[in-house]
Amino acid sequence: MTSALALLLLLGAPARANDFTSGALGTSGAQYLTVDVGPRAVGMGGAYTAVANDVYSMYWNPAGLEDISRSAVSFSQDKHPGPITYDFAGYGQRFTDSTVGAAAFRFMDAGSISATDIDGNPIGSIHPRAYVADLGYAQYLSELSDTGNEMTMGVAGRWSHSDLVAHSDLYCGDIGVQVRHSSDFLPWRFGGAMQNLGVGPKYESKRELLPMRGRLGVAVYPSKFWVFSVDASLPRDGAPSISAGTEVTLEAQERLQAFLRAGINSLTMTQGLGGFSGVSFGVGVKAFDLSFDYAYTPMGALGEAHLFSVSFVLPQLGSRRYRER
Repeated sequence: MTSALALLLLLGAPARANDFTSGALGTSGAQYLTVDVGPRAVGMGGAYTAVANDVYSMYWNPAGLEDISRSAVSFSQDKHPGPITYDFAGYGQRFTDSTVGAAAFRFMDAGSISATDIDGNPIGSIHPRAYVADLGYAQYLSELSDTGNEMTMGVAGRWSHSDLVAHSDLYCGDIGVQVRHSSDFLPWRFGGAMQNLGVGPKYESKRELLPMRGRLGVAVYPSKFWVFSVDASLPRDGAPSISAGTEVTLEAQERLQAFLRAGINSLTMTQGLGGFSGVSFGVGVKAFDLSFDYAYTPMGALGEAHLFSVSFVLPQLGSRRYRER
């Protein structure tokens, strides 16, 4: 685990004097890259770096893609305050006992916004949009898993086109690790990721910085029906934040389950949103291999966000080695 942390730190871009502090607010562009996706993760307050084990791992921690059993498909739509929507579609495919590949697409639509010139005179309207395409790969590192702790590593490459006021493209990627410890007493997982490493969007002659950030998370499993997780996020363009979340599984029978989720995030508690903010709630239902999930996040004076998702996972591989992991 120490070597994995060192690798993540080495891959981070060189920091400027005010990076990773509150003094760096507003210094990075392409903020739509940091809009959280997946109602399960959001319902847990965003404390998902160690828990990630589905197609949404493409956003949270690509190492989690390695938990996909055979093939997985997920679709979600996030309805944010006002006319803003954020859509996600992803597909994951297991190649071998130890490798998984995935692809995802995100689309942000901010609706129609009235525009003015520099003197405040109306000049019609603009319709900001952004498109994000991801390719990911995760690998089970058997040579590093002989100590009883299983380790996986994942990478994701990303292209994005933004049509906000002007047009621009950017290229970046993520790298992540997960370490998993099985125990009869208290199983746990550790996750770490560096996100949005690469070349930012360029408008006219100036290229903006990307919203790079580091994430560390720990999850513990007091029982097979309960997980509790904590994440720390260190963004280039702001101060650190902490989130915590939990998920409880209600099992009617082996292949029919319901989920209750709740979380808290210090980032939205400290941004002066006013009113009720900083918490999130979620529910989910899984029948056989089909899942439906929902999350609700109050955002104070701004309003509230609703996230909906449907996912389908094919049965697990029959490989004995995969089943035993």
